[in-house]
Amino acid sequence: MEGNDEQINKWISEFTKYLNYITSSNKLLNNILSIKKNIINLMGKQDDDDIIFYKGLINNSYYFYSKSLDIRKKKMLRDLNSINNIIDKNDSINEINKTNFEIIIKKYIQLRINTGVRQKNNTKLTWVKSDIIESLYQFESDMDSLLKYHIKIISFFEQCLELETIFFCGNLK
Repeated sequence: MEGNDEQINKWISEFTKYLNYITSSNKLLNNILSIKKNIINLMGKQDDDDIIFYKGLINNSYYFYSKSLDIRKKKMLRDLNSINNIIDKNDSINEINKTNFEIIIKKYIQLRINTGVRQKNNTKLTWVKSDIIESLYQFESDMDSLLKYHIKIISFFEQCLELETIFFCGNLK
């Protein structure tokens, strides 16, 4: 990778951290689903109104967290596509994964390389504003902000989901 290796490695590391939070959130959500499916067996002998109440709590929790996770992933996808459009207006991604993220980074690297070659060859008038360079700066700034923002919202979400799972499993301290 040419140009800004440290920054690119930081982006890849932060995106991996984001994916790890998503994986952890999915596991925790599956734990709640398992509790939801086995509530009768897990509760033992309880009054009918208590069972209805507990089932309602778990059903509502599962619904809320599964929808919330979907919304967070859709927002990340939209934001990644927005950044991708800075450097490639004709392409979009439809899934959040490491491969798609690396494709975006490779396009960024190629644009940086092409811009550097163009500047070395002086094929463009130096006194004319470069929209490509502006796009690179915009991409870099937006990518930093996007990753920081999405890591924060998914990490807080994952912590809430973990507390909810602890509550349902009866592991409160």
